Amino acid sequence: MYEKGVGHSVMCEKAVRADDGAIILFNLECRGRGWQPLVVPTYLRSADGGITWEPARPMGDQPARIWDAIVHQGCILVLELCNDSAVKWYGTLAEHHYGLYVSQDNGGTFSRRSVLPVDLGRGYGTMAILPDGSLIVYVYNTDDEKNLDYVISQDGGLTWSVVQTAFMAKQIRNPQMVAFKDGFVLHGRSGNKGEGENQFVLYTSRDGVRWDAGRYLCMAEAGRGAYSNNLLVSGPDAAAPKRLLIQASHAYEAHMTNVLHWWLR
Repeated sequence: MYEKGVGHSVMCEKAVRADDGAIILFNLECRGRGWQPLVVPTYLRSADGGITWEPARPMGDQPARIWDAIVHQGCILVLELCNDSAVKWYGTLAEHHYGLYVSQDNGGTFSRRSVLPVDLGRGYGTMAILPDGSLIVYVYNTDDEKNLDYVISQDGGLTWSVVQTAFMAKQIRNPQMVAFKDGFVLHGRSGNKGEGENQFVLYTSRDGVRWDAGRYLCMAEAGRGAYSNNLLVSGPDAAAPKRLLIQASHAYEAHMTNVLHWWLR
């Protein structure tokens, strides 16, 4: 995070590597230190491994927060929640919506492909490609931390299924999903309320829809933590199996945090 100007803060939210090797960073931009109110998010592109960067460009034309970005078959897919509120970070008004943005030129330009049929009271978001090639998007329900809403697209995000829910036995908040080995991994904070809240929890699934009972990777010691991300990592031998690096914040005193790491093989 850094200060762009008086009262204007910027934080890198996600990053991907395009098929041509370019690195794309996606930024949260806001006026204030509490991530609100949001302004139009931006992205930056580097074609030389991060040595130099092209000027920041806007992602859309509305205040929003980018929750996830993935690359699939030459297309960069970006999930953002448009929200101009200075009070709530999740959707509270009819004009607040989730949009899917895409780039088919390795991050040179982006355009909005669709608006997702997601209800109000939703926040965060994560995406993955299912075994049949369809795109699934999960979003967090602020009123029900044991059931994640999800929608599926069979046409790359042009149209969407009706909203369905996936049961998460140990609750979930700020979910992060990734395809790994012959299934899927999903991790995040085990909710903000109720029994078992505030732990770092990981779930696995064969199909990306039905999840196991979950397991705690780290138990809470102090304030709020368990904000997480992951990265598939290859070794020098491209033919070797990829490992999954997971990192999460861990509060050690009040809400001050360190970052913990795990490897899945």
